[in-house]
Amino acid sequence: MQSLLTDAIAQSAVINDLIRRLAQTDTFAYVELTASPEVPTARTKLVTAVAGARFVRIALNMLLSRWDRLPLLAHELQHAVEVAEDRDVTSPADLRVLYRRVGIQTGADRYDSIAARRAGYDVLREEATNRRHSTREASAMGSLTESAE
Repeated sequence: MQSLLTDAIAQSAVINDLIRRLAQTDTFAYVELTASPEVPTARTKLVTAVAGARFVRIALNMLLSRWDRLPLLAHELQHAVEVAEDRDVTSPADLRVLYRRVGIQTGADRYDSIAARRAGYDVLREEATNRRHSTREASAMGSLTESAE
């Protein structure tokens, strides 16, 4: 998990912005990798709220590839930010009200948001750009090595 978060912070401006926004609120996010069949890909859940603090749990399925984890982490961090920025969300019932208002129902008691989908897509774009730059740098280094020989 530490490696995932280190990579996310090092490689993604989107994830850094979401963490910054979350840090400015009363909401703490616990991120975990899980093998639970209840989490086929990823999930954000409001755990509890007490005076002055709310706690959400972000779970990512541990069987996902590294390339899938960063976009899903961004997606779920956006959900955490949505919760954090609405001070009225202090219970699962409040969370449902929030997502009925700002989200899209994707199943029985399951919701998503356009902003979360956008965050995931933005990280996919960042990863693609980073891979293109890495490929170009490796190619350039190969050319330099060949020229030196």
